[in-house]
Amino acid sequence: MLKVLLVDDNKITVRGLKALLEERAKDTVAEIAVAYNGKQALAAAAECRPNVVITDIRMPIMDGLSLIRELKKTMPGIELMIISSYDEFEYAKKAMEYGVSNFILKPIDSEKIDDIAQNLQKLDARLNNLSSAANMVADSGKTTALLDALKEGRAEDCCRLLGELAEKVSGDYDSYKKIATDLAVVLFNFTHKLGIADSELEISLDFMLLSINKAASVRHIQEFLGKLCKKICGIVIETRNFGADKLAASIKDYIRAHFDSPDISLSSISDNFNISQSYLCTIFKKYNFMSITSYITDLRMDEACRCLKETSMKVAEIAKKVGYYDAHYFMRVFKKYFDASPSDYRKKYIQRNLK
Repeated sequence: MLKVLLVDDNKITVRGLKALLEERAKDTVAEIAVAYNGKQALAAAAECRPNVVITDIRMPIMDGLSLIRELKKTMPGIELMIISSYDEFEYAKKAMEYGVSNFILKPIDSEKIDDIAQNLQKLDARLNNLSSAANMVADSGKTTALLDALKEGRAEDCCRLLGELAEKVSGDYDSYKKIATDLAVVLFNFTHKLGIADSELEISLDFMLLSINKAASVRHIQEFLGKLCKKICGIVIETRNFGADKLAASIKDYIRAHFDSPDISLSSISDNFNISQSYLCTIFKKYNFMSITSYITDLRMDEACRCLKETSMKVAEIAKKVGYYDAHYFMRVFKKYFDASPSDYRKKYIQRNLK
């Protein structure tokens, strides 16, 4: 069932529409939230995560078009309906570019309420189908594979994976468009994390979402996403070629700052720098002549020695301080590293200094 958000600065209109939809769409709508301007609507949408937003165009603080643009950035798959009058036709035309599915002309009468209820019923059925398709794609791990390919600049693999996504939904246009809008947001979040500006990509998220919405076929959507992936891969490869030494130094600094965390791992480091684990290991070893695991162990053992020499901390406390959950595992690593247990190491150090 659907979650609906009604937005209009006329409180009487909102309350009346809410009551009628609760009566005539009770088998389709699970929840109806309300807001009285665009700013309130954004906050309400973030809280209730609606499937559908029905909004007026002209409102104070933030109008309907601004609301639609913001919603499409954060919730690209959301369905939009607009309440408008004849003299707002130019606004309505602009709204179509952002994927508005229905226009409800004022005044709203009983027949139009029935039309809205029918549209919501059709939408509920379609979203159920889309949800099944999207879940199938998510379960396949294609999105993760796509991001891994981007991190390594493998443009051909990106295009292949986009094609496989289309095959997963049997080329169904509506299903692929829904998935593509979600993917576009993922891709732009990825580029922003990398510090790639929209100007470098020569396209913005807004324009990409508009292009997907206007695309005539699944093939055209694939082409839009494929061009974006190729552009990202080109920038990733270029950045690597000219900044590998700086990246290796940054990775080393990051490890020095976090080696004492029990949760540091190849996965957490690669996620922080938005690169694949294989490239992380390669670039670090090339400039530091040792593996990341060995470097972390060196740092931990050095700090453990300092604690044994300069403090009266217990071995279990030292283990925790240098990043080990398990004190027994720490002692095994320490003994292998120094050929002595932590306690023996401390005793020998004290004895040497007493002589």
